[in-house]
Amino acid sequence: MSGASRCLLACSNFLTFLVSLPVIASVMIIHFSSHTSCSHHLQQPLFVIGIVLFVVSILGMIGSCYRITFMLWFYQWLMFLLIFVLLCFTVLAVVEVHSGIGKGNGCCKPPAHCGYKLKNGTIWTVPSSGLASRDHDCIMWSSEPNTLCYDCESCKAGVLLRIQEDWWRLSIIAGCLIAFLVINFMVGCCAFRSSQAFDKYQRCRYKS
Repeated sequence: MSGASRCLLACSNFLTFLVSLPVIASVMIIHFSSHTSCSHHLQQPLFVIGIVLFVVSILGMIGSCYRITFMLWFYQWLMFLLIFVLLCFTVLAVVEVHSGIGKGNGCCKPPAHCGYKLKNGTIWTVPSSGLASRDHDCIMWSSEPNTLCYDCESCKAGVLLRIQEDWWRLSIIAGCLIAFLVINFMVGCCAFRSSQAFDKYQRCRYKS
């Protein structure tokens, strides 16, 4: 195997290994620090990406350092599948982000068009002239901490908007990761061909 391709593949997979650690750690932080189901929607894809990156990087480092041709072959197939899955994931994420939803005012304050007046930091009151609108969200609002606007359509839209923003950030990260993995894949192809050539040379030398 070419020394240059071996060294480059080992170094690039070491970087991949380092990338996988904060990805897995971020999933653990989300899992243990958040108590709402809305913040857990990214856990599964992040965890899967982190674990696969971890395994692939280990295979790449071992295969390149010890000239294990079969492991490099397996590494190439896993890398190809990972790039394909990430491409599909990125396309779906972009489509989801651009599907379009209305803007939400959030869940902790009434919609602006209702005409509620802010009494203090958490209490909103109906003005003497009455509400400016009698739609569903204006009627559902309550200053009770356990009620607020959690049943409002604007609250649900706000939650979906935040989820879409999270998916958009994740799609950008996935795009950058795909570019890095494609470079890794190309280096791995060179290393695999060099390893095959080295194995053939060894077999021919032993036969002679």
